[in-house]
Amino acid sequence: MKKGVMLRFVNLIFPALLLLTACGTSNNLATTYTMIFRNFTTKEVFRITDKMEDFSGFVRWRDPEGGSAVSRHGYVTKTSGSELYRNIYDTLTEMGLNPDGQVSIIKRGKEYNLDKIF
Repeated sequence: MKKGVMLRFVNLIFPALLLLTACGTSNNLATTYTMIFRNFTTKEVFRITDKMEDFSGFVRWRDPEGGSAVSRHGYVTKTSGSELYRNIYDTLTEMGLNPDGQVSIIKRGKEYNLDKIF
């Protein structure tokens, strides 16, 4: 193969390989989601956050903010937002809380609002 043809081949293929490599490693990137708990007891928040540490992809928690009425927690994970939503739904159900009734789960971007309705 001539040098000029080989050079053009490498110039065409190399960027495509870089793009494929970058796409293939995107699952290893961690994302921080903000979890906002409203009207939960401190004990309930601890039960939920302890369970969330067992979810696949969990990296760490950031320092919480707020008080017992409303608290904000940074949840760092390698899991997708849709899988995290499903895991939260399942956790609330296991705790005996109805995510379609007494608890409202609203996801906006990277923020999850969990509101306990009395």
